[in-house]
Amino acid sequence: MKIDIFKVNLISIILLSLISCETKAQIVSYDFYSFRLNNMFNANAAYAGKEEGVNVFLNAQSQNNGVAFSNKNFSGGIYSRVSEKQALGARVISDSRGAFQALKADLSYAYMLRIGDNQDLNFGVNMGFIKTNLSTNRIEGFERLDATDEALYSPYFNSTQFTAGAGLLYMFKKLEVSLSLPSILTTNEGLISYMNGAVFYKFNINETLTITPWISYQNIPVTKNLSTLFVKSTYQEKLWVQLGYQSNSVINTMVGFKIDQLAMGYGYRFNSGQLNNIASGGHEISIVFTVESLRGLRRLRKV
Repeated sequence: MKIDIFKVNLISIILLSLISCETKAQIVSYDFYSFRLNNMFNANAAYAGKEEGVNVFLNAQSQNNGVAFSNKNFSGGIYSRVSEKQALGARVISDSRGAFQALKADLSYAYMLRIGDNQDLNFGVNMGFIKTNLSTNRIEGFERLDATDEALYSPYFNSTQFTAGAGLLYMFKKLEVSLSLPSILTTNEGLISYMNGAVFYKFNINETLTITPWISYQNIPVTKNLSTLFVKSTYQEKLWVQLGYQSNSVINTMVGFKIDQLAMGYGYRFNSGQLNNIASGGHEISIVFTVESLRGLRRLRKV
């Protein structure tokens, strides 16, 4: 029996890609939330109700630069309180990893509950659609692939599905605990166990300087789970720097500022081990623009 070497190569590429990240809803979740440059809303819908005002954000991330068709992730959205106890949000995420691409759009709803003195509990849910596809032109030697091969157009790699997630946010004085399942449910699949958790605690060093150590944990099916220790220092609520060390021996460095309604941040990830010899690490840029209220947003639009 004659074996098509290019079909074998295709299968190998698919298997390697599945090892590094599952397809479907989780493709837009893995590892791209490690920096979190002033944008925890991307990891937990419950954050839609944490901040005052209308928040509009843009995020751009790249990983393993120097490798053909390296990982890239772009997201944009808006979230805001709409009443004393309710908040809404919306976002769009574009993610590409090798031959796999995904486009996700969802809406978020958060409910804020006061449970005691200085204690708040936010509940959040997000629901939307995710479109995934396998781009054959990103496979080496794709021009010699059999275009009639049904595997190239399998619904496992090319589909549009409903997806949903949920999250909790607990706040007590200077303590903040976040727990989310951002893609717990996807059409035609069982429950997805990807989990994202974080614990923050803020220390006021003096009137102008705060130090916030925090721990992040990601339970990632198929690949290894990821833990990260961060330390963030903020000066006058305007300038900040942050360092992080991940359990996969990766170091994150971050810096940012906030001037009036505009906040910006930049992060760089140093690759470790053999990967450092072939790829230059990861970058993230975050931009957040905050309007004090929905009325303020309408006035800005008129201008």
